[in-house]
Amino acid sequence: LLLDKGARINTVPPQGTYGNPLQAAAKEAHVNMVRFLLDRGADVNAVGGKYGTALQAAISVGSDALVKTLLDAGAEASIEGGCYGSALQAAATMHGKQYVQLLLDRDVPVNTNVGKYGNALAAAAKCANKEAVEILLAHGA
Repeated sequence: LLLDKGARINTVPPQGTYGNPLQAAAKEAHVNMVRFLLDRGADVNAVGGKYGTALQAAISVGSDALVKTLLDAGAEASIEGGCYGSALQAAATMHGKQYVQLLLDRDVPVNTNVGKYGNALAAAAKCANKEAVEILLAHGA
């Protein structure tokens, strides 16, 4: 309804946890809302808020459907920002190796130095994610 009345789908609030409606829907694991917002023109690569991007928010929730939906919609996994620094660092801090492998299969740079951990290998080690450490090392970290 708000979109039909002219609300801007990519509006970034001046304060708050989420950078935009798409990121909020991703963090709350609302797959249908994410698809709806994408269909209505939401910027899949918008940066802002605590999680940086909708992809990082989806990874932090651990939703396969959300992560794949966003990647299929053109989400750039190498975008920097948010509390994790990058989607690869978000993946390295949690959820075993599943998302780390998925992102590396999409040619995300393995040694990007951003975020509070510095790089994905440091993030995985700090969070004791042994599977992620092994796969990152196998990919040249």
